[in-house]
Amino acid sequence: MVVLFIVGTGENVCDFTYVDNVAHAHVCAEEALRSGIAFVEGKAFFITNLDPMKLWDFVSLLFDGLGYPRPRFKVPAKLFLFVAVLSNWLHEKLEQRDAHSVLTPIVHQLSCNMTFNCFEARNHIGYSPIVSL
Repeated sequence: MVVLFIVGTGENVCDFTYVDNVAHAHVCAEEALRSGIAFVEGKAFFITNLDPMKLWDFVSLLFDGLGYPRPRFKVPAKLFLFVAVLSNWLHEKLEQRDAHSVLTPIVHQLSCNMTFNCFEARNHIGYSPIVSL
């Protein structure tokens, strides 16, 4: 049985990007470069589906599609962070230098808002998503 906890309140919003939209953005950038738009050369642009949603709603939809139960239990992010710090400390004390804990950044990613502004991509390379989530 798969058990997944919701880290934090479950209200954090994230941007997601379908891979076909990333490929489409590359085509848009290439066309903008070929047309001689000077601003585009050497610039980086945020590319998303322009449809931010709650991370845990997205995870629940994935779990539904895989036939797993949705995560139900909310655990405070600070508690998970404490476990991550404790894990790092134990690794150091046990001198397991090759066993790096990746929990700390994961706790932040699972509990914080992560949205990006695609304004520049829309205005300068004409990007808009071609596939919705």
